[in-house]
Amino acid sequence: MKKLILVFIIAVNVPCYAAGQDRTKRPAPAPRAIEYHATVGENEAVFTFPLPPTQIYEWCPGGLQYAWKVKVNSDNQDYEFGYSMFTAMGASPCGRGNIQKLMREGQFSLFKQNDGAGSMVTGVTGEGRFATYQEGYSDEFLAEKTDVIGFAGRRQITIRLSGPKAVRLLFAERPKYVTLESQVLEKKRSVSVPVTYVSKKPRAGAAPLITNTAKQAATCSSKEQAEELVKQLIPDDEITYPLSGNLIYQRLSLADVRRENPMDYLLYEKGYLEMQDDGYSVLQKLTPRGQRLVKQYGRENGIPDEADIPIATKTLVSVDKVTCAANKMRVDVTYQVLPTQNALDMFGSDVYRAKPFDRPWKVGIEFTYGNGAWSLRKNFHLYPSFR
Repeated sequence: MKKLILVFIIAVNVPCYAAGQDRTKRPAPAPRAIEYHATVGENEAVFTFPLPPTQIYEWCPGGLQYAWKVKVNSDNQDYEFGYSMFTAMGASPCGRGNIQKLMREGQFSLFKQNDGAGSMVTGVTGEGRFATYQEGYSDEFLAEKTDVIGFAGRRQITIRLSGPKAVRLLFAERPKYVTLESQVLEKKRSVSVPVTYVSKKPRAGAAPLITNTAKQAATCSSKEQAEELVKQLIPDDEITYPLSGNLIYQRLSLADVRRENPMDYLLYEKGYLEMQDDGYSVLQKLTPRGQRLVKQYGRENGIPDEADIPIATKTLVSVDKVTCAANKMRVDVTYQVLPTQNALDMFGSDVYRAKPFDRPWKVGIEFTYGNGAWSLRKNFHLYPSFR
């Protein structure tokens, strides 16, 4: 009996040595989890988001699907920059792929936030402020273009904002923390992350921003001449607004539509559109009143369920500034935008809740000099945003 027991013990223990394992060897440590990081230098700011490994991403029509953004407040103004992926409303194919494919489907950008809506920043002006897309600045009139890029690995996403002027404007107050926010379909996460500064304290007035005065063109017009040019080339024509049925706002609620598409919501309130909120998306259809409106103002191309409604007129109030660079001239102007009688009949005084009926409309117009005269680019249209 003892012999059998001994044989059994040897049979159990021998394979451990036969495998050739070192009894002192320890298991390799698990890879360290990727953490959130925020680092700001003089010329760039870099931020890292962790990712779940080897994840496959899917996206379908319906607004904002994915985002990895940095939020910072500077001089009481909120900004956010990073990656966002929006898909069009309505019926279209869904997509699927790894993180690199997802990155190619979206965009990297910097936004200035106002009243819950964002305006994309295109660069820094010579006066040392951010210029937005709506202001229409071309490269010649910017001291620095916006440069936001990103790249993704298997386990992390890195967002980088480059440019000393942009970094200076955003981090002049040297905030101790920034907010890193991510969205994966309906799932959102927001984390407060300490900032590591690797340069001297950036100061808003540390060095004057480069202006365009050295590029002044000899043919630059006076304010009076610019006003005549604007009136001549940009008549105060009627402004229309698109009315459309058969749209789906996926992953948006009715409250989101009211905030992000106020004119569509007003058309819904007044009975021209029907909006069904199922808690996951909003389906937009034309009501009988809307169908009559489409029949009255239907587009010339004959697209069903779509029309351009005469909604506003614009009147030039003032020329505020004239700036020239090489053979280009930028004229910053103020317009007054008023509802048409048609809009007042449709919406009543509620129309004044929408931009830009509630405030003056300030916009920049750029001209190019050639063959002895100033001209606008081809297919130029000057329409305000109603969002």
